[in-house]
Parts: sequence; structure tokens; C-alpha cells
Amino acid sequence: VCSGPGATNNVAEYTAVIRALEWLLESGYRDEEVEVCSDSQLCIYQLRGEYAVKSPRVAPLYRRAKELAGRFRRLRFRWVPREQNTEADALSRRAYARAAPPDPRRLARAAELAPSVRPLGGGRFAVPSQSGREEYLVDLAAGTCTCPDFARYGVKCKHILAAEVRVQSVRDAL
Repeated sequence: VCSGPGATNNVAEYTAVIRALEWLLESGYRDEEVEVCSDSQLCIYQLRGEYAVKSPRVAPLYRRAKELAGRFRRLRFRWVPREQNTEADALSRRAYARAAPPDPRRLARAAELAPSVRPLGGGRFAVPSQSGREEYLVDLAAGTCTCPDFARYGVKCKHILAAEVRVQSVRDAL
């Protein structure tokens, strides 16, 4: 639904709301007080009835979201401006980065680093920087790295990829 020529930011926002509502219902939150927050003003205002739905791509998603919303005893939609939504923004970037295939150049750099990766135990690894002057701690179980790129963007960095390549090469050798 969120890829290809018909995919737009609004389609992605509605899809996220629908998936969240489906999960809440499946997890037994029907009778709980639920607040759905989004930084998509258009999506939230449409779901609250403040804006009309004009897009033919969004209309079926809007209807599905409203149908799901009607199953809750108490549900409200709240718009959160992007600048006040940094935690959710970081989580969505991290989820996207984990789901997206790695950039081939980053994967090539990770493969170069892989032989220098040192296992520390418990799914943790010491991975050298590209220059070799620094070392970063990678925790594969948590999907984290202490490098500046991971701290800034929350994306799967070349150090995490290098640790994954190292683990796979050890598995392949067995």
C-alpha cells in the first residue's frame, strides 16, 4: 500500500493509523480510552471531521480508519506538530531504516570493516570506524550503535551492518 506510484505521504499516514487501530483492537484495547496522535494535520483533521476528504486515493483509507475508530468505546485523534514529535519521528526513521534494503555503498564499506569486528559477547561487538582511529559499540539485539550517525539519524549504520556481516560469515563457516 505504501510503495509504488500511488503511494503518497497521506496514504502512508492513513495506513499507519489503520495499522495502529487494527493492532489496538486485536490487542484488546476496544474498551480503553485511546488517543491516536500524528504529525499529519490533514489526516487528523479529516478523521476528526474538520476537513473534507477530497483525494480518491485517501477516501477508502479514510473510510477504513473511521470504521475501525467506531469500534472503540472512547477514541480521540490528536494532531502533534512535527517539531513536538521528535521521538515518534526518530522511531519511524529507525523502522524505515531497518526495513529498507541497505545502501550498496554502505554495505560495501561494512564488508570491508567486517573482518575487524570484535565479538564482546551477548550480541555486542566492537566495530572500528572507517579510519580505524575509533571503535563503536554495536548491540545487535537492540539494533544500536554508539557512532554519531546512529545517534543523529537512528538508522542502521555501516557498523551494525559490519557486525551482521561478521556474524553471517561465522555462521557460513560452520
